[in-house]
Amino acid sequence: RAMGAQHTARVKARPAVLMRTSSMLAHGAATAAIADASQERAMPSQPAAVRLVTRPPPRRIAGATHACRMALIARAVAVSAVIAGLSNAAQAQSTCWNHNGSTMRVTFQGANLTITYERPRQVLRNAGGRPGTLLLDAREMGGGYEGTARRFSRFCPGTPLEYRVTGQLYGDYELVFEGTRKVYNRCRATGERAFDELVFEFTGRC
Repeated sequence: RAMGAQHTARVKARPAVLMRTSSMLAHGAATAAIADASQERAMPSQPAAVRLVTRPPPRRIAGATHACRMALIARAVAVSAVIAGLSNAAQAQSTCWNHNGSTMRVTFQGANLTITYERPRQVLRNAGGRPGTLLLDAREMGGGYEGTARRFSRFCPGTPLEYRVTGQLYGDYELVFEGTRKVYNRCRATGERAFDELVFEFTGRC
């Protein structure tokens, strides 16, 4: 009889255990649902999928292409004008000067200077001096000129004596060169040296 009473008590207690278990399961599910909701709120929202948009190639407009070509042509013309201006600036400028009774053509071109006979005296013609014959060529150096002069002799026609000279332009109207040369006697060197001064005076255009 005692064993039967215990069995009856255990049977009566089962519904209470089942009810407690169901309550615990329900509470756990609710807790998990709340945790999931909290986690969803805590997690940052995923960015939306990026949509790549490919732009079509630019259309070639005939008017724009023509304008670009015209701009390039205009630029080329401008560059040509600048080059032409520089070329004109570097062109030779010639004027006539007097030297010991002979008319000389003095030509300035950049840093270079040349002096040629324009209308030489007769005595110089006999020595080989002709219109266009070079008497002196020099280059501007340190505010003055350095170059080579030539001395003509009727005893040695066609073979002028060359010697070094230095020169200076005074007031744009007088050009003076100086140098030391060897002394020759009928085309033979004497061993002596002489000082030469070549003076050119501006007369105007040739």
